Amino acid sequence: MTAPAGIELRAVAVKPQIASRIFSEDVDIVAQTIEAAPGFDLVIATDVLGYYTHGEQVLALTSISRMMAPGGILLCDGVAPLPKILMLEDLGSQHTSYTDVGNAGADLIVLRRR
Repeated sequence: MTAPAGIELRAVAVKPQIASRIFSEDVDIVAQTIEAAPGFDLVIATDVLGYYTHGEQVLALTSISRMMAPGGILLCDGVAPLPKILMLEDLGSQHTSYTDVGNAGADLIVLRRR
């Protein structure tokens, strides 16, 4: 596939046996959880939590942590200050740049389910 002028395409190769285990769910993380036995190993919630109030962020992070497998990783942004959720261990944050020019990017928070 050829990218339009000024657009850089990126791709990730995933082995079929791994791809068959990847799925997404459309869930209201403030009010819902799903049964994901044994739980999600990785949850990516970028450009989501910043739209919630602090109270909604606490509910969302609690719901997400309940759906994660022990040792699972949550990558998120837009949470300040980071609420203390007993099931989540804060592993720190890392600034991720979207471009090679300028400071466009996000501060990704890395959390691990206990």
